[in-house]
Amino acid sequence: MKINKLIIVLSSLIFSYGNVFSQSDSLGINQDSTGANADVFSMSIEDLMDVKVTTASKNAERIQDAPAAMSVMTAKEIEGFGALTLSELLNRLTSTYMVSTSFAPEGMLSIRGKQTEHYNTNVLILMDGRPVRESFHGGYNGIIYNMFPVSQIERIEIIRGPGSVLYGTNAYVGVVNLITKKGSDNAIQSTIRYGTFNTIQALASVNKKVKDLEIGFGLNAMHSDGWDFTARGEADVVRNKKNTTDSVFKDPNTIKRDNKGIGATLKLGYKGLTFNAFAAVNDWSTMGRITDWSKPYDFRIRNNRVFADLGYLKEVNKIWSVSINGTYNYFDFKSYSTGMQDDLTRRGSSDGLVEVTNYIKPAKNFNIVLGGLTNMQSGEGVQPTLLADGKNFDITKNANGNPWVTVQKYDVIWNSAYVQADYTPWKFMKLIAGGQVNKIPGFNADFVPRLGTVLYLNENIGAKLLYGQAFRSPSAFERSSYSPPSVYGNALLTPEKITTYEAQAFYTKSKVDITATYFYSHDGNKITRADVKDTLMIGGSKTIYSQKYVNSGYVVTQGAEVEAKVKAGKMFSIYGSSTYQTSRDNLERVDFDGMPNLMAKVGILFNYNNKINAGLFNTYIGTGGNINKYSTSGSVLTKMANNTVNPYNDLSLNVSANLKNILALEKMPELLIQCYITNLLDEKIYYAEVVRRNINSLPGRPGRAINVGATIKF
Repeated sequence: MKINKLIIVLSSLIFSYGNVFSQSDSLGINQDSTGANADVFSMSIEDLMDVKVTTASKNAERIQDAPAAMSVMTAKEIEGFGALTLSELLNRLTSTYMVSTSFAPEGMLSIRGKQTEHYNTNVLILMDGRPVRESFHGGYNGIIYNMFPVSQIERIEIIRGPGSVLYGTNAYVGVVNLITKKGSDNAIQSTIRYGTFNTIQALASVNKKVKDLEIGFGLNAMHSDGWDFTARGEADVVRNKKNTTDSVFKDPNTIKRDNKGIGATLKLGYKGLTFNAFAAVNDWSTMGRITDWSKPYDFRIRNNRVFADLGYLKEVNKIWSVSINGTYNYFDFKSYSTGMQDDLTRRGSSDGLVEVTNYIKPAKNFNIVLGGLTNMQSGEGVQPTLLADGKNFDITKNANGNPWVTVQKYDVIWNSAYVQADYTPWKFMKLIAGGQVNKIPGFNADFVPRLGTVLYLNENIGAKLLYGQAFRSPSAFERSSYSPPSVYGNALLTPEKITTYEAQAFYTKSKVDITATYFYSHDGNKITRADVKDTLMIGGSKTIYSQKYVNSGYVVTQGAEVEAKVKAGKMFSIYGSSTYQTSRDNLERVDFDGMPNLMAKVGILFNYNNKINAGLFNTYIGTGGNINKYSTSGSVLTKMANNTVNPYNDLSLNVSANLKNILALEKMPELLIQCYITNLLDEKIYYAEVVRRNINSLPGRPGRAINVGATIKF
């Protein structure tokens, strides 16, 4: 069955299921009017900021007390401002920036100006505190950013800065924790939308408690014909004989950057036992493995992700509790062209993690978290367009029974142990200290620390002084890949490490919350791609590569962040942030990552008597540094193939009408009629092409899009 037809069927089932499940009075289950259906405008900013966060210390605490620079987005902010995908939500948070590449649509979340090529290796995604992480690339996350059911998110907690002390590799410049709704919320809702680009989306969120069993379920099904992705590739610009000036531009090519897929979450809780899962599949078109047009132009990517975590929490005594978690992550990727007899590439990994965490509270003002884990990783990759000896193979006629091995099958085990403690000797001071020892095969054991203090001038004003390190170990692809004609791996790669200093001041009162943060990071031993013209003898055949993974130099990044939430009267709430950041590497190149120096984000939520709600949000993105490559003679090698990257405003508007309240029908379930508009100003948005830097830019996002829909709540 085609996915677009499946969406329609699923949406019908969702509404029917909601009608049946809403008859839960026979089970003695009552709706909780203060839970998921409580209106955001009845809450003060202080209420919102008093939501307990867990990501920074694995213990529930106020965000003001957390030993990290953190932001939180609640379910009501999500509902108020609207979103089709998680990527839209993340792009609104402080110091975050969503990026696409030729090979990874909407696949890169940059935090504090850190860009990591195709793969989001420097940001760790958590679901309810457990790592959603694949070992093959270390962060091919587009399927998560686009298929995760946003209606099932209770809140998003994001750490800006290092998180490796508690979460290990990839928690490098940020951690994103997706906290899903609980069964005890006792709420059911479903949404159906239709919009520009023939986009159809169905969402469902079911949360119920039956005696001691809590059930939470979320679904996101989407089909979109896609927007016109029109661009020139590396081969579409012809240089003069001296290779100094672009002289001839070929016509750009156009594809529909479509997307179709299904994602679902499941959350079960029974006394101390929990089970969390996320599974998704999506299929979309893109440009190709390198920043040039594949031939034929029909280059598609199909991605499958499965995450599952089984946990048990036991209170041993009044001061000691212990949790045991078994976590599984499955990653399956293929690129293909329709009509071919085999795939262009296949890559995958299967990873298991066992973790034991001890929560010790020897005194009311003293907390200790002590744990250890074993991470078992396996995977492999092949390229059927080549035979195992490196010779070309025509997949238009036959499937390749002996394909080129991109990454040999691997089985590795990583181990780590960690501790973090916080102590409050006086009301005006909290002290934090911790560290993680990690052992990667082939390398000496390494240690990353965290130190900090939180100071309180009074109940409204305080400050944080934080120091921490994080590490990121090379992925399987970076260590051992042979991916002609683009890049090959390096078995001698060592983990990269970042050291970050942060100073934050905060002010919180009933209607205002403001934080100001300064950060300074030294990113050393970077894992990056170096341009080469290496000819390797593999399988009896010579193969030429244009890039190689290496450890290279360092980057120093520093910047300032301001974040504010204000409740202005009974009808308005205002949310805003601003970031300025700049970087310099060991070669004295300024802002060479190409990420924007300035970002300013502001949103206004409006409510009229819980009848009409409106959310207007604007994200201003400035320009970054010079990404151009130069020859030894000083000539620019980067081809000006596409539009210049300019500053832009990404303005969205979400309007909803609550028919139950408008019509004053008390027995009627809540029915919201919605209109959600993205890129309201119809800006032409381009991203800097920083993976290969052979061309200047690629189209980043579609123009104006309008989506209308309805949400029913029980």
